[in-house]
Amino acid sequence: SFFGSINMILRNKSFMKFDITFSAYILVMSVAWPYFPMAQRYLYEMTVSELAILNILGTLSTMISQYLLMRIIDRVSLKKLIIISRAGFITPPLFYALSPNKELIYVSNILAGPFGAIGNVVITLYVYETSVKRLQASHLAFLNFTQGITAAIGSLTGGLLMDWLLRNYGVDGLRIGFMISALLRGLMTIPFIKIDEVRIKP
Repeated sequence: SFFGSINMILRNKSFMKFDITFSAYILVMSVAWPYFPMAQRYLYEMTVSELAILNILGTLSTMISQYLLMRIIDRVSLKKLIIISRAGFITPPLFYALSPNKELIYVSNILAGPFGAIGNVVITLYVYETSVKRLQASHLAFLNFTQGITAAIGSLTGGLLMDWLLRNYGVDGLRIGFMISALLRGLMTIPFIKIDEVRIKP
C-alpha cells in the first residue's frame, strides 16, 4: 500500500540519513541559482553566443567525465564520490565571485563538469543500493519530492536575498551573494561524512 511503502522508507535509516543530508545541501545549493543568469548578464555582460559557448563547454565536460566515470565506478566508494561531487560544487560560485573576466567563467563550467557527472550517476546508484528491495522507485521518488521542496525554498530565498544585496551594494552584491553561496555549500558538504558507506553490489 501507499502508506506502507512510505512507512518502510521512513524506517530505512541509511536512506533517510542520505535524504535529509542531500535535501539540505540542495537547499543551500539552490540559493545561488537566481544569481548565475544575473551575473552573466550584468557582471560579465555575456552575449548570446558567449552563453551558448559556456553551455556547450559545460555539457561536453560533463559528458566526457560521465563516460570516464562509468569505467571506474564499480571500484570506488559511492560515499567518497558524493563528497567529492558536493565539495566540487563550491567551484562555480567561487569563480563567479572572484573572476575578473568572463574567460575564467568558461573555465569554471569546464571544471564543474566532472562534479556534475558524478552527481548525475552516483546519487541514483546510492539511493538504489540503500533502498528496500522492490521499493527502489519509491525511494527515488521520495528523494525527488524532498529535494524539490528544499530547492524551491532555497531558490526563493536566494532571489529575495539577491534583491536586497543589489539594492544595498549594486552589482557588487552579486559577488557577495556568490561568496555566501560558496560558504554554505562548503559547510553543507561536511554532513556527508556521516552518511553510510556504500559500494555497488555485484
